[in-house]
Amino acid sequence: PIINQDMRIGMVIQTIAKTTATLLAFVMGHPMRPGDGLELALSMAFVTLSFSELLRAYTSRSELYSLFKIGVFSNKYMQYAVFTSIALLMLVVYLPFLQSIFDTTALDITPWLYMALLIPLPAMLDELTKLYLRRHHQREWQAQG
Repeated sequence: PIINQDMRIGMVIQTIAKTTATLLAFVMGHPMRPGDGLELALSMAFVTLSFSELLRAYTSRSELYSLFKIGVFSNKYMQYAVFTSIALLMLVVYLPFLQSIFDTTALDITPWLYMALLIPLPAMLDELTKLYLRRHHQREWQAQG
């Protein structure tokens, strides 16, 4: 099968992690600035989801091996892609003519502090999932002899 049990486990955990981080960003952003709470909440959710996907791109390079074993900077083209994506995301958030197209608002330091706690959650859970799967497979291999 194309999607094995390990992949299903990872997909379920990632779906829950990304959904939770995005919804928490939305909830945290809604009451933050009276008057434009919805626009701020939507921007925080969008940035949280986008950044967490970019960060998780590093951890998704292997289903079993840790990002730290593979190397964070071992793929230079990935660095170009991620940093270009970050730059484009910042343009969407901070350039007024793009803000009107994407319905975003500029974020000051407070939303970034909240999002900094949420953005790494999916990547951290992916690393923990890989640790669990590696240990599970090692036990299976040891039992087989």
